[in-house]
Amino acid sequence: MNETMFFNDGQVAVSNARFMVFGKTYAMNAVVSVGHWTQSPSAVMPILLIVAGVISLLGALSAKSWFAALIGGLFLVPGILWASKQKPTHIVVPSTSSGELQALASKDYP
Repeated sequence: MNETMFFNDGQVAVSNARFMVFGKTYAMNAVVSVGHWTQSPSAVMPILLIVAGVISLLGALSAKSWFAALIGGLFLVPGILWASKQKPTHIVVPSTSSGELQALASKDYP
């Protein structure tokens, strides 16, 4: 039987006989099904930065302190940028008779 390549970008290749990802090869005849997970990013640190920035800015308003306002901005702006730039991780999970494998994880998904 001839091997037909369906996808190949150098790091990941899929054919009718093999699934190759980052140097690991999985035989397609052993793959029972393929699933997809989406893992949401943790928002704890960006939220903590935003809260610290807001608290510092509120303190700056009550104390009329430019230094406290500067500190508030140094927390608030990176927190907002970090929160806006986070992307979920998409994971390809082939299932075999021996269990599920996390074969490929990427934040790049259309």
